Amino acid sequence: MECTLGLSLRTQKRWQVLREIILSPSKAFEKLAETESLDFPFLIVFTLWVSFILGMFIFAVKLAYSGLPFRAPPITIIANEMLFSAPGVIVTALIFWLGVAALLHVLSRLFQGQKKKFTNLLALIGYSHTPMFFSVIAFIATTALIKIKFIEGATESQFFMDLSRNYIPVTIIFIISFLWMVCLWVISVQKIYKFSAARAVMIVSVPASILLFLIGLSNYYFFKLVL
Repeated sequence: MECTLGLSLRTQKRWQVLREIILSPSKAFEKLAETESLDFPFLIVFTLWVSFILGMFIFAVKLAYSGLPFRAPPITIIANEMLFSAPGVIVTALIFWLGVAALLHVLSRLFQGQKKKFTNLLALIGYSHTPMFFSVIAFIATTALIKIKFIEGATESQFFMDLSRNYIPVTIIFIISFLWMVCLWVISVQKIYKFSAARAVMIVSVPASILLFLIGLSNYYFFKLVL
């Protein structure tokens, strides 16, 4: 009974933290700036990417049953590929979390920020992933609801162009969520290293610019491959 009550209280406390991050991020990160515990930030990052993998699996399954005559492997192959690629996706996500925090920490120390433990920033960068759940939920919901059906006579590029139009709202939500996450990076750096907002924005612009370049590059090669 006590164990169940303790778990319930912990869950309620975690939901409260998430609500504060969404509704009052400055206040929330002010409280969290001294934390070194990484269990909940890890859970946020892990759950986010597991949810994304689930969305990709739903997309792959629907694509397999769309009647697409090209690039539509059987469901058993899809399941095996997703199973074996999932650990790599999770590891990449964790490396991304660690890499962003490490770069921000180094830059903050170069700009004479207050001496703080790296784990303080690592925790806040983990919490900063919270807004990205909106884009993942939108992706899963859109994928589950849309009808993916190949029209006889259509080319591969026509099929994927028509399909991509369904994801325009998801793309908009992703952009908003991404910018929101970057804003939380700014607040993280500002609260931990006691920088001004302008200095924090300047520091965060480095990893944000690198990430935007990589996203743009991956999208370019994706559409080049498809079209």
